Amino acid sequence: MRTVFARSWLIILVLVFICLNNNSVTAGTDRVNPTPRAPISASPDTSAANEVSRPSPADGNTAPTQTVRKMLPAPVYRPPLRGAPAGRVAGGTRGTDDELPLLQALSPGHVGLTINPQPSLYYILSENSDVTVEFAISPLRAAAPTLELRWQPPQTAGTHAIHLADFGIHLQPGIVYKWFVALVPDDEHRSQDVVTCGAIKMTDALPALKGALLAGGEDMAAHIYADSGLWYDALHSIARQIAARPDNPELAKAWSGLLEQAGLWNPTRQAR
Repeated sequence: MRTVFARSWLIILVLVFICLNNNSVTAGTDRVNPTPRAPISASPDTSAANEVSRPSPADGNTAPTQTVRKMLPAPVYRPPLRGAPAGRVAGGTRGTDDELPLLQALSPGHVGLTINPQPSLYYILSENSDVTVEFAISPLRAAAPTLELRWQPPQTAGTHAIHLADFGIHLQPGIVYKWFVALVPDDEHRSQDVVTCGAIKMTDALPALKGALLAGGEDMAAHIYADSGLWYDALHSIARQIAARPDNPELAKAWSGLLEQAGLWNPTRQAR
């Protein structure tokens, strides 16, 4: 099996070469076969993103408080000022099989930042699939992946998350990591793979950011992260809120809006 895996990774090097500035990924660690998580879902409903209470006058007196809706604007992503190599192939690099779904890493067109040493990485699959999915992450110039994962079919359409904390992986501060997801229809013919790539770097959280997060709470976290240029943290914050309130239309809009700001393909215009 390891001979097959090694040969497969040699072929996928060509596709990863396209994704991330002529840097390659080679095999060298044991694969893990995790249990796939259900896609995130969010569908329109009448739930409010935030609720506040205010008095309502009645007969000249102050009546009991009533609940009203307070809508927050969508988070505004402000990319980091320092330039960095592009870290994404929009829509995935397609092989020769036109029947395969589209695949996209939810990463901006540059090295995205996080303050979390164990962040979550997200990708979108355009439709259900009956082929294997592979994932790998490694430092930019490393010879072997830090982590490799392999999911057997079937795969469900929608947005999927890979939580590095589930596998005990910690990012090192200041190190750029490349990550990719691949659809593998044939282990013997890896030129048919569909591959999508991203890049991530962990940075330190400044005291002002910590204070803002403490004051703003969970509802404002995505806005604060996005405004601070922390792409992966902003995305994960919205995903967590969607998981807690899946019928909230404002959260679905916030998710779609964040993807659109980064020029990301979002076929359903909402997290699924």
